[in-house]
Amino acid sequence: MALNLSSQSLRRTRILYFAAVLLTLSSLFTSGCRESTVVPSTIGVFRGGQWFVDLNDNGVWDGKGIDRAFAFGGAGDVPVVGDWNGSGKVSVGVFKDGQWRLDLNGNLAWDGPAGGDRQITFGAAGDIPVVGHWEGGSAARVGVFRDGVWLLDVNGNGVWDGPGGGDKSLMFGEAGDLPVVGDWNGSGKTNIGVYRKGLWLLDVNGNGTWDGPAGGDQVLRFGDPGDLPVVGRWNNSATSRIGTFRKGQWFLDANGNGNWDAVAGGDRLFTFGASGDLPVAGKF
Repeated sequence: MALNLSSQSLRRTRILYFAAVLLTLSSLFTSGCRESTVVPSTIGVFRGGQWFVDLNDNGVWDGKGIDRAFAFGGAGDVPVVGDWNGSGKVSVGVFKDGQWRLDLNGNLAWDGPAGGDRQITFGAAGDIPVVGHWEGGSAARVGVFRDGVWLLDVNGNGVWDGPGGGDKSLMFGEAGDLPVVGDWNGSGKTNIGVYRKGLWLLDVNGNGTWDGPAGGDQVLRFGDPGDLPVVGRWNNSATSRIGTFRKGQWFLDANGNGNWDAVAGGDRLFTFGASGDLPVAGKF
């Protein structure tokens, strides 16, 4: 899997990024829109259907006895994470060409709908999956990003019903951007944003529109072209913080100022995973 955004596989590469986002999104919530106890995000990687999670949060793969490894999905899938049933527990899933397979029963294995899991069709080939609590509620809901258009399953039925049917369409970003989601302002709600070759445009005021810094939104510069964005609560923070994944290296804005200050300045640098892996981050 190439991580070169200028290659002919641009659309597939854009999908790769989302391992970073979906898992972080789910880590922001336990039940409802807010969580009473902030839990730090844990990093991990997805590799062709294999998940490797840094369960002890030391930034190093210590093996299955200490960290966690399991299989869910396959080559070409994009990993996603959410509290699919509103139980307060986060579980995994995968997305490919509009098809979602969600581990609804939480056993980290695909058992199919007959075994208590869920399969839905939402989006199309080339879309990038997103997950959030779009209008509150305890269960995470799906969505897709398509060249600057966000299609969100607000009513939670796993089908695109359009704005007239209770779902939501937003315009934020442009073709080539990578979508990011997080609680940018500490409200406990999911807000959107995009990552553009090291530039972050965040919908801090939560209205689903880019209003610029003068209108209450935020522009940050963090990362390089070719990096994949990641979002999480790196230091038990009340708000989501940003980072990037670069061929197995994690650059995390742990101090929350939106700049890379290196470890000496309060940020975090880990090596976990390898080139071609998809980053994941969440409350495991």
